[in-house]
Amino acid sequence: MMKGIRFYREASLPHLEAKWCSLQDLCYKKHFHEELSVGIIDRGTTRVWYEGKELQGDEGSVVCFPLYMPHACNPAPDSGWTYKMLFIHPAWIKAVFPDGQPGEAPFLMEHRQARGIGEAVNRCVRAFDGLLSPMEIEAGFIELLPMLGCDSGGKAERREAAEPKHVKRIKEYIHEHYQAKITLSDLENATGLSKYHLSHLFKKGSHLPPHAYQNLLRINYVKKELCKRRPIADIGAEAGFYDQSHLTRTFLQTVGITPQKYAAAMQA
Repeated sequence: MMKGIRFYREASLPHLEAKWCSLQDLCYKKHFHEELSVGIIDRGTTRVWYEGKELQGDEGSVVCFPLYMPHACNPAPDSGWTYKMLFIHPAWIKAVFPDGQPGEAPFLMEHRQARGIGEAVNRCVRAFDGLLSPMEIEAGFIELLPMLGCDSGGKAERREAAEPKHVKRIKEYIHEHYQAKITLSDLENATGLSKYHLSHLFKKGSHLPPHAYQNLLRINYVKKELCKRRPIADIGAEAGFYDQSHLTRTFLQTVGITPQKYAAAMQA
């Protein structure tokens, strides 16, 4: 079986993306996406970490992460791990389903519950891989979302509403300034909390330290700009990475491949 990672995107559908992965030694750091992420484990076993919890996903299991939810999926040794993921931007969901959809999918679904969703994920990836028309690709995603009970990002909104106000304020500040060199003194001034207290509160509330949260926003910015066929060095500097090696290392740990390979996949 061929090993590696492939990304799929159709230029006329910028809010939709697919990923296929078969790398046994891949180890993701905790990360989040700015999109709804839905995936199926085709082979093997993986540890699914999210928000301080850890579950086991087996062959046929489906995972579903709302936007900005920290998570990590890493394979069990010698399990032959292979999976597919779809990334769906909330702007597309709201445009296609303006009234929203009731309910929400669990983070990990297994066997009978996951079967129909897994088949729909596979159809979406095959549509990209088979170079079908944009209409056919988009139709697959439209078929998938009601199965998830998608509510246009409502799960993420409820999570945000339950966050302590200081965690919200720190996130707001980082979102507003993520391309800049933010210091703990900046966050101290923005919140009125001591550096120690705000670092402790933020990590407890978001499961990530402030600098890691900032770097993930930078990586998501880089991914979007790479799709525009812009020079990687320019994008990295704009995002706030201090050199090319810093960008490449962080991108690889988060996305699974280098910025150069991701850009090539998006331009294929």
